[in-house]
Amino acid sequence: DQTNFWTIGTAAGSVSGGSNALYITNDSSSYAYTNNVYSVSWAYIPVTLTGADTISFSWKGGYSSYAKLYVYLFPEGTLPTAGDSNTSNAIKLTEKSGSSNWTNLSIYSTTAVGTYNLCFMWKNTSSYSGYQSIAIDNVHIDAPITLQQAPLTYLLYSSGSAIVSACDATYSGELIIPATITHEDKTYSV
Repeated sequence: DQTNFWTIGTAAGSVSGGSNALYITNDSSSYAYTNNVYSVSWAYIPVTLTGADTISFSWKGGYSSYAKLYVYLFPEGTLPTAGDSNTSNAIKLTEKSGSSNWTNLSIYSTTAVGTYNLCFMWKNTSSYSGYQSIAIDNVHIDAPITLQQAPLTYLLYSSGSAIVSACDATYSGELIIPATITHEDKTYSV
């Protein structure tokens, strides 16, 4: 167990949008940490990545190298341990600290393909005091798709009448539409 640890809650100053955020606490509810004790705490989200994903979130808090947020991808089946900052088998995405205001961050992951654990690590030393805990909100993972990967409902019009209607499916994210669509041996420009 760590003195400072992640929680999901609504503490004052910890939420950027919506009603909850992920933040470091020392008592299960407040947006604060105990600064005279060394702590390493982890939170993770299982994710499946395509190799062309954008991982984005809002963050704030920390101070220099004394209280910091680190973000890693650990392979599926591998999880970090509280109190241990060993990341030898992980892909480091970023490290952040020193913002008292909400900052939006986007990380473009072009090499990671497969299932991972998106891991947020909080690490504070026992040296400095009086700085803000880390908070994370609005986590999104967006991946481009093509019509071949996930068919969508669409209509292609030629001379005012619908000539193609695909199956029912929905997807929220970036849609990559091919330059042409072939239907009944005819090719149509999009």
